[in-house]
Amino acid sequence: MKKKFISILNATGIHMHGGMSILDNFLKFNFSKYLIDSRSDYIKLKKLNNVLFIENSFYGRFKNELKLKKNANENTKVIYLGGLPPIFNSKSLIITCFQNANIFPEFYNNSKKLDWLISRDFIRYIFFHLFKNNSDIWVVFSPISKMILINNNISEYKIKLINIFDKVYNKNSNTKKIYDFIYPASFKPHKNHKNLINALVILAKKHIRPSVLLTLTSEEQKLLNTDYLIKKYDLKLFFYFTKNTDNFIKIYDKCKSLIYPSLNETIGLPIIEAKQKNLLLACANKPYSYQFYKPDYKFNPYNPDDIASVMIKIIRNNFKVLKKKSNEKQLDYKNEILNFKDMFI
Repeated sequence: MKKKFISILNATGIHMHGGMSILDNFLKFNFSKYLIDSRSDYIKLKKLNNVLFIENSFYGRFKNELKLKKNANENTKVIYLGGLPPIFNSKSLIITCFQNANIFPEFYNNSKKLDWLISRDFIRYIFFHLFKNNSDIWVVFSPISKMILINNNISEYKIKLINIFDKVYNKNSNTKKIYDFIYPASFKPHKNHKNLINALVILAKKHIRPSVLLTLTSEEQKLLNTDYLIKKYDLKLFFYFTKNTDNFIKIYDKCKSLIYPSLNETIGLPIIEAKQKNLLLACANKPYSYQFYKPDYKFNPYNPDDIASVMIKIIRNNFKVLKKKSNEKQLDYKNEILNFKDMFI
């Protein structure tokens, strides 16, 4: 007889589009309790029962996890969706969904390493190694995530690969294409906005100014000094930001192609979303770019000249693929995937 669990979904740390998109896949099931980050979109969660919003602070999370430990028993299953394991070991079955490749960056110069050492990602790195043994099972959504965990001494037997990206968005939108390129990413160091901007400056000096949509907040725009750059180089930069996942997905309809210069990703969710929206894919020549689809164009993300060169090629080819490539997924989950519902409920 199958063991029946009391299942708790702990989604603290989930509040931006990428995480919310993953959370959407879990909301289709009825958990006994939902622990949700207080910064999350409340609209999608109003219909749920047994929801508790957790304060986004170390104290708030500590207090929440201490309560979970006190109430733990062998019939309880706690799913940590935020990517990091719990502080406390407990009698509950602990499942951690890993999605934090940026805490294991590659360093191409010493200044980048110093930036990492004083970042939150370094704190998350320490946290991961201190408490990784508190998790009984690690769930990953991509093969890169699995290799990262194995390389950080997580037993392969504890790692389960799950496919949650079967949702297909409407490819046949009649929305007018306003933007040549979209880069949907927050302004974090590994997202590599500066090299993309440098590429646009190179293009502007050649009197080529594609329209580019960035999904940055007003605060992030100030950090990137976009007002100055737009004025100095007459860049066609546009901005859009929303925490609403449905609205975020719709913005792809207004774009011709995805430009994705990120240096480090576990999933690269916008690549999947853009392909499902039938956008052309121009991605960094990194392993994450090839997990689900073959990019139509690739470039060296460390070299603004190479990024600019690919953008020119795309523009001159009128946003078409030079050679026909396969649209099939590059990853076959069939031999490894577990039943999604049985895994978590």
